[in-house]
Amino acid sequence: ADFQELTKRYLKIHRKHYQNSADFQGLTRFFRIVHRVGLDRTSSVVLVGGTNDGQGALKILENSPSVTMHGFEIQHSHYLNAIQSLEKYTNVNMHNMGWDEEASSDKHIGGQGEAAGLYDPQGQRGASLSNSTVSTVSLSDWTDENAINSTLYVLIDTEGYEAKVIRGMRLEQIRNQKRFSLFQYELGGTWAEHDSRHAGELWTQISTARYLQQKGYMLFMAGQLDWLHINAEVFATSGSHFNPALENEGYGSFVQGNVLAMHTKFVDRRIKEAILENTVVQGKLHR
Repeated sequence: ADFQELTKRYLKIHRKHYQNSADFQGLTRFFRIVHRVGLDRTSSVVLVGGTNDGQGALKILENSPSVTMHGFEIQHSHYLNAIQSLEKYTNVNMHNMGWDEEASSDKHIGGQGEAAGLYDPQGQRGASLSNSTVSTVSLSDWTDENAINSTLYVLIDTEGYEAKVIRGMRLEQIRNQKRFSLFQYELGGTWAEHDSRHAGELWTQISTARYLQQKGYMLFMAGQLDWLHINAEVFATSGSHFNPALENEGYGSFVQGNVLAMHTKFVDRRIKEAILENTVVQGKLHR
């Protein structure tokens, strides 16, 4: 209980350091570590879901230019922009498709730009459903089909589809816990109960985090300067104590930011040690 309350208060006070915008600093910090410990090589596979124009992918490749990257973008124009942005990196493979719990075809795209996703906006924020469609894959099946048995990092920025993507990783299977031992997923208003981007999704921020903890993952908030160790209860929206970490844009409560999920048993030891050395626990830097 003390850990939970201290973490919530710390996140409230230092909220600006752990917002969604901190993901670029977190990616830079992590992939500098990757380069430093000798994992910046073609055998290290990075998957990026929601590349948009390639902004996040560039942060990765600027610091670890030798990794093999597969980028996925549902909007065709942004897919083409990403190809152009990343063209000097020879180990990049772009795919004009999305991630989902299961493979599907002809999924309509809602919204546009960075807010585009596989949802019906229903007029929220002035957005609408487009006529454009795209195919989707589940990560477990796609990596099987492409003989990818391990990944260094998976970045999930899928505008409300994060829970579906995580289910599509099939983390009930030990082989997939090994394959996806380290991944990041976006939080934010897309998880709010009445936000159209949540699209009737039954998994909440707290239930998703509890699921990952049960599968052996430690959870962190990605910050500008460090990672903040958290547990699932930081996402509590009800109970006897008010949660100061919560925000609300009118569609329901949520916590902002990005979660880094690290499997305690299967992640590379050098990566694990480096992350923990740059982790805040109950307001104090772990190191």
